[in-house]
Amino acid sequence: MAALLLDTHIFVWIRTAPEILVAAERRALDSAAPRFISAISIWEIAILASRGRIAADERLFVLPQGLELLPVLPEHCKELLQLPHHHRDPFDRMLIAQARVEGLSLTTRDRAIAAYRSTGLSILPRGTR
Repeated sequence: MAALLLDTHIFVWIRTAPEILVAAERRALDSAAPRFISAISIWEIAILASRGRIAADERLFVLPQGLELLPVLPEHCKELLQLPHHHRDPFDRMLIAQARVEGLSLTTRDRAIAAYRSTGLSILPRGTR
């Protein structure tokens, strides 16, 4: 199975409410190696928690076994220049850029990200919702 980059909401659910994940997401997560969480997602979680949009749960700042941290690299930032503006969320756009540069499939339920399939972005799993 392809290596995965988790969208922020998928990581939050893994850590705080795994029952929200559907079977296709669980299969994708279970069969992928390696699996990454971006430093961008940890930053986004901190912002969301500081604004009261999610609980400031300590589990969200600890990577469980089997997940690797993906730092933001200059190549990722450069890739942002190539992305069409299908999505305005800067965190999601960086995740898309990272996935493209690193050759990772992005695990997400965000429908706005699906527009980036036309740029070669791989999104897993397909057909969840």
